[in-house]
Amino acid sequence: IVETVSVGAADNWFDVELYEAGAIRFDITGDAYARSPQDLSLTISDAGGAIYVTSDETLTVTNHINAVDRVDLDGSPVLFTSVSAAFTSGPASVIDIRNGSGHDFDMQGAIVAGGAPGESGITWSGTDASVYITAGQQVHIDGPVFASDQLDIVGGTPGDDDDNISVLVSTRAGLSSGGYTSDSTGGQVRVSAVGDLEIMGHV
Repeated sequence: IVETVSVGAADNWFDVELYEAGAIRFDITGDAYARSPQDLSLTISDAGGAIYVTSDETLTVTNHINAVDRVDLDGSPVLFTSVSAAFTSGPASVIDIRNGSGHDFDMQGAIVAGGAPGESGITWSGTDASVYITAGQQVHIDGPVFASDQLDIVGGTPGDDDDNISVLVSTRAGLSSGGYTSDSTGGQVRVSAVGDLEIMGHV
């Protein structure tokens, strides 16, 4: 698909390799798989199954992404701005964000696995949901990250401009597990860092 600005399908499977795509969006009842060797921008997208998007270059999330089962984002790097958001709603659903080696991940939006923001906090809808975030260099969390069960943050080797900090959680950020599990066991927040770890927000 060449010079495609928007793609969507009503089938239960959509698999595409993109070239010169620019901004893309998905509105699909099942799963969506997209790959590109070039920069991609992912805008408002909804999937009744899973969304998998991979770019060999920069992958920019410019709005909210909703999926029932899974959101997988893989870029070098993934850009997650203040207007970015990723939500999953199903049981055992997963949000997995991976940044290539040599890159930071600066997260400023909102991430919720197994629920969505409500009037008085998070409204949980899916038990046993998890979030996994990793970067080749620093992970900088500057917004809320929620999972109904497991939340993992893995920082890499700090770059020259990272002050030897692998994971940095700002004062306005938060890492939270709702403990909403199918077997009534507690949830878990786990943070791993090759270099230093600095948490100023809520855990």
